[in-house]
Amino acid sequence: MNIRIGPGSKMSPLGYETSGGGGINQTRWLIDKVKKSPTTVRTFDVVSNVIKAADPDQPSLVNTLAKELVSCLHLISEQTLPLVELKRPEKAEELVTTAASDFIELANLIKSPKMDADFVDFIVDVMLNALSLHSEENYRHSAIVTFRSAAIAKEMKIPEKEVRWLKTAGALHDIGKLGVSERILSRKGINENEKQLIDQHLVIGVYLLQKISWLKHVVIIVRHHHANPLFDSLFKPEILGEELYSLAQILRAVDILDGLTSDRSYKGEKEYRRFDGRAIKTFTMGEAFEALQEEECREDVIVALRDVVKNGATYIRNIGSFFPQREVKFILPGIEYLIEKEYPSASFKMPSA
Repeated sequence: MNIRIGPGSKMSPLGYETSGGGGINQTRWLIDKVKKSPTTVRTFDVVSNVIKAADPDQPSLVNTLAKELVSCLHLISEQTLPLVELKRPEKAEELVTTAASDFIELANLIKSPKMDADFVDFIVDVMLNALSLHSEENYRHSAIVTFRSAAIAKEMKIPEKEVRWLKTAGALHDIGKLGVSERILSRKGINENEKQLIDQHLVIGVYLLQKISWLKHVVIIVRHHHANPLFDSLFKPEILGEELYSLAQILRAVDILDGLTSDRSYKGEKEYRRFDGRAIKTFTMGEAFEALQEEECREDVIVALRDVVKNGATYIRNIGSFFPQREVKFILPGIEYLIEKEYPSASFKMPSA
């Protein structure tokens, strides 16, 4: 999606009066534009009309709104006492919903997910672009997790509706890291306070996603993808439902595997995992699969994940069978990384539209 927007010297094509081109809240403007449109007009049709009025030489609308989302959530990590606030549920919710209030309002202007599927894609695109702008490393991780989760779903013959929930959850499971400064995520080794702030990214992400009404299934998967069934009394199929429990188990296993086998920038000695009597920064694939057993990941998910990793080149070659072209564009950085690091003989061809 390549939607463009931007202010002119005196009046932007969107109607903003500008002063030196600064201080413009494009998200707020788009909200007002949608609210003034007739109720019979699809939300995305309003966005389409914005395209026609926009300057093609200015940054895309998706990119502009993504930058605003990054900026407002970045304010969380700049709070005087972010850890104290984030560890108190009512304060954490207030921090996130206040910081991202405009984006949340925009996302909820959808008439219905079925009628306005293009607008759903548009909002998800904004969040994915925000991830990319904030941290390429985190964006690539999300792309790999989404690819492998969807491949497992294909292997396990999960219904298409649930696969869509899983793909979205995989793409957005680390959206809460927008509330953690990129400076911290890219630092070689972090202090204890910074580690605790990173650990709170799930809280930030859940409070953002749960405020978007049409992500109600996705947020359940995201909320529980760090949960261990041995210790979390709410992470049970009888509570979540078998479908959402299974999807959270898939996302959990894939996320753990990529985390263990990745050399993330902020991993200092304190972040090394204990395994076989040793402190390890980056696991081999064999060590990581043994660790999945210790993490109480579900056996059928581990079996499917083994197949996806072992036959990764085949899944990449046949990617068009479970990812349409518009979705492949998101996971492409992850696919390119896997080809370079794990499957050098794999051939990749972009699916036709």
